[in-house]
Amino acid sequence: MEQALQPLYEKWQKDVQEWDANDKRKRLEELNKCKTPGDKANYDLDLFLEHYFTTNGQPDLHKTPDPLSLEGFDDRLGLHLKAGEVPGLYTKSGGPRDNRTLCIGWNTKAVDALAASINTRALEAKKHEKEKKWTQAMEAHEQYLSTLKPPPASRGRKAKPSFDLEKCQGSYIIKCDPVTDGWQHLNWHILTMNIFPGKGNSLRANFDFGIITGAMFLSSDEEVLDDLVGSENGSGTEDSDDSEVQKETKKGRKRSMKKETKVANKGRPAKKKKSVTTLSRRVFYRLRGKETGEGEILPDAEAGEIEFLSDDCIKFSGVAYEFPHVGSNVEFSGYKISSSPEGFPRSWNDYSEAAYERARIGRWR
Repeated sequence: MEQALQPLYEKWQKDVQEWDANDKRKRLEELNKCKTPGDKANYDLDLFLEHYFTTNGQPDLHKTPDPLSLEGFDDRLGLHLKAGEVPGLYTKSGGPRDNRTLCIGWNTKAVDALAASINTRALEAKKHEKEKKWTQAMEAHEQYLSTLKPPPASRGRKAKPSFDLEKCQGSYIIKCDPVTDGWQHLNWHILTMNIFPGKGNSLRANFDFGIITGAMFLSSDEEVLDDLVGSENGSGTEDSDDSEVQKETKKGRKRSMKKETKVANKGRPAKKKKSVTTLSRRVFYRLRGKETGEGEILPDAEAGEIEFLSDDCIKFSGVAYEFPHVGSNVEFSGYKISSSPEGFPRSWNDYSEAAYERARIGRWR
């Protein structure tokens, strides 16, 4: 019986071998149509390794002596594991976390250098995109400048320049490298500030500083700001008496202070402030807001100042005495893109201690 089946078995073996050979030939033809090493690796990992690094399953250092970078390749872990089965073959990834590129080769130093060069190119590309985005944003500033009419020619005695706080109102784009350079997702984000009318010698503003958004009070008189912050804080239910109060901050630390000194002194920098040569266009601010990541409210009133560079308030330079999560004496600049602010002023009390407590309790329900 076995002898009768032997010819059939041999024919079956021959057919299988021919089928395997034809299948491999077709797959090699498809592999050769792939234009890049990354495309070849995506098509078939085993054929990729045989094409570049092995012969009959054994390491072949002569096929591809220089390392390869596999742009567009997806299964980095799969190739890393398969490469580990080939003695002497080494892999390393380079580039940003959201777009890693696998490098593979025999020489570890050469592979490391290739991965490092990919990191460098990625950083340069992001820097270029960031600059391109800012250039596009500045086109709105240039367009705004083109709409401004030159002041009429004066006759007789030249009028003394004066700074009108109302001219600060409008919409601004903000440049702050410590913020946009420090958070990768902000590379293409344009920071903004919108300044609205306020009470008396003051203004209100909404700000989007990338990692935080919120509300501002602005005035050329810091006492006015302290009164505004104090009255707004007092309008709620928090801090109802002038006794010493202890509150637990979001980091678990205790802070102790009297209400009357808390408002007046909060935000005053311990470090030396940046010197500003001209006082006439200096505007002080207090801000508070919330993180854009987890949405945690930052109820402490942080202080700073901005100096408008001309009486028409089309540009300013600013200093944040304390910038949450960034540091002290953080510099930024603003460029007006419209005389009308966007939206409506946010409520200062939306970012109060009471709002922080409500949000904190709500997260645990």
